[in-house]
Amino acid sequence: MQLNNFPPAIAETLSLKRLQNEQKQIKEKVESGQMPINIKISPFIEDNTKNLFKWILIIEGRPGTLWEGGIYKFLIDYGKSIFTAPTVTALNEEFKHIHLYEDRKICLGMVTEGIYNMETPLYMIAIEIEDLIHREPNTTSPANHRLCETYAKNREEYEKTIKSIARNCS
Repeated sequence: MQLNNFPPAIAETLSLKRLQNEQKQIKEKVESGQMPINIKISPFIEDNTKNLFKWILIIEGRPGTLWEGGIYKFLIDYGKSIFTAPTVTALNEEFKHIHLYEDRKICLGMVTEGIYNMETPLYMIAIEIEDLIHREPNTTSPANHRLCETYAKNREEYEKTIKSIARNCS
């Protein structure tokens, strides 16, 4: 039987156990200094209870970058199973990025159905999102075409826009 063919209740139980281990792993990575200091990740609190299927990711803009000074918040939502790709949604209304769709979902291969690998640890997804924000955008597969066009045609205006986003997300 393939892993994604488990009955929903079993998939949910297996997923919850995995996410409990993920929580421990994240704590260990933070305590040992293996997690970048500008990344914070914790379970979503719902009705005074940790929901391990949802995680809040907070990324501080790296010093010396256009994103410096901004605090960018995301929700990583596994639904009820780690066997399908989680959705990653930007929570800051002001946040715009070449790799962010209008519906606030992030465009990132490792969390795309068909590419997603359920064995990828949550902390690695967080690190990849942090890296996606700060690296040079991939203009061959933009989610935000308007911002991508600005990037391609007027780099100065693009940089001004990103700095404004960082200020508005602080």
